[in-house]
Amino acid sequence: MIHYIQYFITRENLYLVLDIRNRIRYLDGASISPNSAAVGSINSAKWVNTQFIAVGDSGNILTSTDGSSWTSRTNPIAGADYKDIIWNGTTTVVVGGNSGNGVVITSTNCLLYTSDAADEGL
Repeated sequence: MIHYIQYFITRENLYLVLDIRNRIRYLDGASISPNSAAVGSINSAKWVNTQFIAVGDSGNILTSTDGSSWTSRTNPIAGADYKDIIWNGTTTVVVGGNSGNGVVITSTNCLLYTSDAADEGL
């Protein structure tokens, strides 16, 4: 059963659904995956270049090339709550907050993220 849907993302013939209980399911046009384990608090998810990326509270950054297997990525700002993802064709920008301050992290491959000290406290 899919509960209240937070996100529905499409890429070619693959559809990614994130429900209110933070479980990711993917549909390939022929079948629906079983519920994944809860993946932590997710605030945004997008298809970026060659993979899905999902970000959330407490530094949650996840990537997947197939929508089924997810890998947690290292968070450069401890405790940051990430809210959205922007991709300009070469760089992924993730924005959020930490202790009342705005934060921005970037990546050119969605695997390694960096933070510029000047970006903190926006």
